[in-house]
Amino acid sequence: MRITTDRFANAFDDIRKRALSDGCSVLILVAADCDALCAYHMVKDLLRAEYIKYKMMSVENQVDLENSKTTIKESQGQIKVVLMINCGGTVDVAQVLDLSDEEQEDLCIYVLDSHRPLNLDNVYSENIRVFDDGETNIPQPEEVADSDSEDEDEDTDSGEPGAKRTKWGDRMAARIAKQQRLRSYYEAAYYGVSSAVLVGHLVSELGRSSNAFLWCSALGLTDQYLHDKISSDMYVQQALTLQSEILKFNSEEESRRHRGVSLAVEEDAKFFLLRHWTLFDAMRHSRYLVSRIPVWTNKGEERLRHLFATMGVSLQTCKQVYKTLDTATKAHILEQLKEHGHAYGLDTITFLSFTYRTGYEPAVAASDVVYAVNGILNHTAPEEDVQRRVFKALDCLSMRKKDVFEFGVHCAKEQEMAVMNQVQFAFQDDTGPRQRWHLAMVRTESKRFFTRPAMLTKLAQFLVDVRRFNTMKAYRMRQQVVAIQNEEDDTTTYVGVWSRSRHREGAVVPNLFSSLFPAVAEECKADYALPEFDGAVVQLLKEHHGRFVLKLMREIIRITREQQQQAAAAAAAE
Repeated sequence: MRITTDRFANAFDDIRKRALSDGCSVLILVAADCDALCAYHMVKDLLRAEYIKYKMMSVENQVDLENSKTTIKESQGQIKVVLMINCGGTVDVAQVLDLSDEEQEDLCIYVLDSHRPLNLDNVYSENIRVFDDGETNIPQPEEVADSDSEDEDEDTDSGEPGAKRTKWGDRMAARIAKQQRLRSYYEAAYYGVSSAVLVGHLVSELGRSSNAFLWCSALGLTDQYLHDKISSDMYVQQALTLQSEILKFNSEEESRRHRGVSLAVEEDAKFFLLRHWTLFDAMRHSRYLVSRIPVWTNKGEERLRHLFATMGVSLQTCKQVYKTLDTATKAHILEQLKEHGHAYGLDTITFLSFTYRTGYEPAVAASDVVYAVNGILNHTAPEEDVQRRVFKALDCLSMRKKDVFEFGVHCAKEQEMAVMNQVQFAFQDDTGPRQRWHLAMVRTESKRFFTRPAMLTKLAQFLVDVRRFNTMKAYRMRQQVVAIQNEEDDTTTYVGVWSRSRHREGAVVPNLFSSLFPAVAEECKADYALPEFDGAVVQLLKEHHGRFVLKLMREIIRITREQQQQAAAAAAAE
């Protein structure tokens, strides 16, 4: 069942009534990503304001989601509501949680998930409620399900044989069309509206908006934008809506009421953690800049230095800690980048962003908080499990623990440098420029940074952008797969990012690897697991690597050829 935005308040009222009726609690299953934690941070405050008991469990993958059924069954009916944030939307929840019909009727499950496509079993279920962001791609039941009339025995038709054959042909054509519609719907993975933004709609509908809630919505939206989950057009649309709310709550009078906490909407440069190291380092580790200027080559390094010279900014200034520069110098650098960046392919050097300020403290940019939170979530240490990392990330989101924020910044820097080193190695080792795809294996010395698929995805997106925006022929666009071998359980994890050679900057390409990976694994008769909520991740035993990669290569070549033929036909028709 889908819950539209105008019924969000009714859904929360239903949760409140169910939880308070018998003193029962709400189980919140939260994915280990920044957007989900921002949404949880807001939901938690709403439940506390209503004195509703709740329990939070962080789920990092599908295995954790399946294990949560133990908590539900052991509660002996004390859990009446389950809220899933950025998890559960792409799978059949009733099947994953192993719920009987009676348990489904007694338990109310809400799914708030930005992963797409949504599982239609959840959408059509009467006992599972899916928060709707207004997506129009979801098919109606009659578009994909065979009706009873189509299964009637054709012998009951008293017409002529020719008419019988025509009717049978029409039924088969309709059935094939429905199967094709279903395949098309599940073909590629993509993302919908940020879960934190949707909770922001709920808060606004309840009349409880505040700077704290608006800041969480801004962080969730920024997380999606920085990690290529939504298009720039969608980001700007949502950001402008947030901007109007922020301006309403941050007049001088309102700022005094909010105890000195203020939000602002400002331009931010597309450089990695600019305010937390030097301009030179921030630019050299920025995916936006490196994809246009390959700084790991002598020629790329020379171009970057030439850009500084053209701007009239000395290398000594660029290598000073950015926050120690005076305001006039910072403004001059940004103006010069806008003026001279076009000659280096840097056409959109800034984007609309948000800042958070408390009292006389320096303003904190939303992008920096997002990078810090993801740095904590992707940090790998033997003594830290997913629960510890999630709670530390929540401390970072609270904006009250500066040491945790600084730790997140440190982790993010280390991870970005590891990604840069891997990018450099991938292009130095790229010996097949004529192929339609590229497989990058993570180097042994860098494995500790890439144990989480989110880091593999970041690396794959980095490689895709270098091919997409660089003019060198050796970097021609190809489908990108990144893999890492896990010696402990003798498996290999693959992450894929699908690309198109001609899509405009800021657009997002649906990821066909989400359906391609399991299809190829099944054809190879290889046991596989889809461990992540993001469908474009697959894990196989290492012994299946050779035949999986060979079959995958053939399928990629076939699909890309078909896409090129379709594009050529469409261009000819125009």
